[in-house]
Amino acid sequence: MLWIKVLAPSRREKGQAFELLMRQVLDSRGLSPVRTRLTVTGAGPLFDIRGRVRKDATPYLAECRALSREVTLDEVKRFFSRFRRERRKTKRLRGLYLSCTPFNSRALTWYHALGDEVRHVFELLGPETIAARFGENRNLLDLKALEAEVAASSTSPLGTRFIASSGGNLYWVQTLLVHRRPKAFFVLKGLGGAAPLHLSQEIKRLDPALRDKRLLDLGLRERTLLELLTEEQRNADELAQAIGEQPHEVLTLLQWLDKEGVVTSLRAPRKPRRLDRYRLQRGFSNFLHLARHFLPGAHRFRFLASRFTAQMITIGLPSYLEERFRLKLPAEDVGAIVNLLSISPAALSFALSSPQNYVMSEREMNAKFIPDGERERLREVARGRFASDLSLRAITDSLHEEFSTLLAARDVRAYLARTQLKASTPQHPLFSLRGYHLHTLPGEKRVPEAELSLEFGAVMRLMQEYDLAIQYLNQAIRDLKDPARLKTAWNNKGLCFFSKRRYQEAIECFNEAIKLDSNLKQAWFNKAICLREVGDSLGALRCVQRSLEIDPTYKEAKDLLHRLQS
Repeated sequence: MLWIKVLAPSRREKGQAFELLMRQVLDSRGLSPVRTRLTVTGAGPLFDIRGRVRKDATPYLAECRALSREVTLDEVKRFFSRFRRERRKTKRLRGLYLSCTPFNSRALTWYHALGDEVRHVFELLGPETIAARFGENRNLLDLKALEAEVAASSTSPLGTRFIASSGGNLYWVQTLLVHRRPKAFFVLKGLGGAAPLHLSQEIKRLDPALRDKRLLDLGLRERTLLELLTEEQRNADELAQAIGEQPHEVLTLLQWLDKEGVVTSLRAPRKPRRLDRYRLQRGFSNFLHLARHFLPGAHRFRFLASRFTAQMITIGLPSYLEERFRLKLPAEDVGAIVNLLSISPAALSFALSSPQNYVMSEREMNAKFIPDGERERLREVARGRFASDLSLRAITDSLHEEFSTLLAARDVRAYLARTQLKASTPQHPLFSLRGYHLHTLPGEKRVPEAELSLEFGAVMRLMQEYDLAIQYLNQAIRDLKDPARLKTAWNNKGLCFFSKRRYQEAIECFNEAIKLDSNLKQAWFNKAICLREVGDSLGALRCVQRSLEIDPTYKEAKDLLHRLQS
């Protein structure tokens, strides 16, 4: 049950704040006040209004209340009697009873027993209807978005929540339960995000019901969790120094987070509690909680670059995706998708929170009599849509200035984004557009150009950009002087030619690598594969035997030797 509390230091200011709030509600309904009267009593402010609908000038009679309790049946009947007397004089008159506190059950039962015609001209608007109206006008979070914000702010059991109107602004106040009793609370701005600490403290001071409850500082909570993302154990003093807060406030917060299960503590025996060491609780459910908080916000790249996030993505994300989206992803696609999500906050946020189902369940397919062949086609289409949705979000993230920092944290040295867009009518195509963007990251330390060329050549080969890889490797071969690096460049260049099925050129590259190091087992093995492809089985056999002389445990060479001999 939702309440709206109008908070102000004095009775007079409370009446003014209530009047402002009710005018906003009436304006959202298209009602223009003509005559108003504000009365502030010990029970709460009363705002009487006569007005007209802007659309058709229909007259309105409205009474607005902000009590500290539920509205009773007698209070509703009293206004209804007044409305009926006025309606005898003005047949088109409509009535509206607005309340910041809920109507009690007797009042609602009586109201719903009225006929449809009466309820059409006489309306009761409680706090939930008012909140919904503000949500439609984008002045307040809707309940679905609010639930997501609350879940991202605390893992404690939730108590009652209410809307606080203070200083002309709206805030969500959420209480938290300890042993089934409200013991703490936090404050969100009306449109989401943590309210500033001084405003939260002011709300606590103005509302007597909150004065004995602990205020959870969401800003301090966020800064503390950011520091703990490094996976290092920290005590309250160290964290307080890092974020510029008082140690006792940080310690109090850490103890609360320990109760929530967000962090875990290691007790320092026979030492003050402020020297206990804390770290984030390892577990995929805790990762999901933190992801809901950080991924939509300003610290999303820092969160994704952390070691904690990298570990949790590797441990639990593949099975989570399959269960959430009903997608049985091929093994090679799972690794690629997990890697993509590890460098894109927007894609990861979509994968964790999107309600979309990409494919029907087996039960739904059975109910629609979909044959097996068609089922597999639908699954293939669903996998393609899923990958496309993730890729679009990753491309958007790649434009952010912090993206390079995230790639460096993941040790990703280059990425290539391809886009293709087509659109048409049934008669003719409207347009077709293709484009690609290649981005490479220099290392944090100063690296010679030849070394960068060697590294980018290796990266491009793994990305299957063989022509571009050969260009980089040619540059490395021209500039490198170290034989140990040159042999790597020749071997990688040979692998590029092999992938392009240009086997003779690949063999020449492997020969160059062997000239630089006759014990390079990979070059002997790669040359053996090329010789087999061109039909020289005897030459392939000699090369693979040479690689096994260098390393008798070389598994791939053993497998190739077995195939050649058989």
